[in-house]
Amino acid sequence: MNRRTRLTRVALALGLGLVWAGTLGPAPEAVSAGTIRTQPYTEVVGLDVLRERGLDGTGVTIAIIDGPPEVSVPELRGADVTVKDYCKEPASREHVAHGTAVTSLLASPDYGWAPKARYLVYNMPLQQWEQLNSKCRKSRAFNLEYLVNQALTDGADVITTSVDGVPPSGYSLTRAAMLGVPVIAGAGNGNRNRLLLGRANLITAVGATDLSGKRAPFSSYGAGLTVMAPGTNVTTRGYGSGGRLSRIEKNAKGTSFAAPMVAGALALARQKWPDADGNQLLNALLATARRPSSEWNPTTGWGTLDAVALIDTDPSGLSHENPLADKGEPDRSPTLAEQADYRDGLTDPSLLVNDDGYIYRGEDQIICMQYPDRCQLGTSPRLQLASPEPTATPSPVATEPPAEPSASSDASPMLVGAGVVGVLAVLGVAFWFLRRRGGS
Repeated sequence: MNRRTRLTRVALALGLGLVWAGTLGPAPEAVSAGTIRTQPYTEVVGLDVLRERGLDGTGVTIAIIDGPPEVSVPELRGADVTVKDYCKEPASREHVAHGTAVTSLLASPDYGWAPKARYLVYNMPLQQWEQLNSKCRKSRAFNLEYLVNQALTDGADVITTSVDGVPPSGYSLTRAAMLGVPVIAGAGNGNRNRLLLGRANLITAVGATDLSGKRAPFSSYGAGLTVMAPGTNVTTRGYGSGGRLSRIEKNAKGTSFAAPMVAGALALARQKWPDADGNQLLNALLATARRPSSEWNPTTGWGTLDAVALIDTDPSGLSHENPLADKGEPDRSPTLAEQADYRDGLTDPSLLVNDDGYIYRGEDQIICMQYPDRCQLGTSPRLQLASPEPTATPSPVATEPPAEPSASSDASPMLVGAGVVGVLAVLGVAFWFLRRRGGS
């Protein structure tokens, strides 16, 4: 896919706007203010059991691409949360409340999946293109491609987002797969037979179930859906008097809350199995998901998250390849060809966003002139492994040792030497004769 096509896709994403994959339906039930201490999903997913085993996310870095959370809420007390905002655009109340809820599901000391993990939260603006400041537009820090690459550069072990929209170009997803970093996304709401971000290869798209394990009626489905996780009956914070997140609201729902469940489970698996990479953990996730048959289906993907079974599965013997590299849709980006080009250093750096460490290794000298500090001409492993085409009449293979040199072959250098001396003598005579004529 060329550069113009990539830019068109970015423009399309901005023109259509981003679909919020969060709270859906009537406003949640408001209750008295205080600290949220419990969530009904903890027992359903086995989180209480995992807590008793001492799993809390220690040593794991989780990146969240969402709204900027209000880190002062009591649910995030003691959490290691760093908010990164590259666009410096003001966030709406809804955006802040949503980011606070998602971050709390992971980092809360009372009900979070991984309260001891390190959190990097990347604010993704929801404004339309023309509303963004010029610095943000120029850097392209408003889109997933930029933020996924930034999270990888910052050392994330797991990346999760609940902002739905047109997928990134795919090169950042390929980079994530190469580094063994799972990228998780909510499947979206509205009961649509169409996923946007979740259709992309290499993305783990998460649909929502109710607490009984049945698919939630609002959860979108179709091509690209990967697994299911609880996404209903979530207690969150809303804005009260004084413009603060002081109100506690029950029964929020959305695939936005299902995605961090899977991200949290993978983080605990990473803590339990520190020598495994994220691709092995993804293979374990799919293998242990609860499903009625061994096949994928468009309404529930590969099944429902079984966090305890995931963490009890030793991933050391599983594949290091991302199991979602090809979701079975032709031309779905990133295609296998795009993934191979990126891995082999054959992608034009002009197509990449916030991926300054990428080294071009192809044979295009013009690209190397444009990016001299990011080029190692002709060093792609694909070029190194290429072999020449066989000739029509290959040279015969010698089966006997060469014959001993004969007397005539020994004399040939002497004959050549004598011939050279004779030629020099003739030239010398001719040169003397010409000089004589010139002097008379």
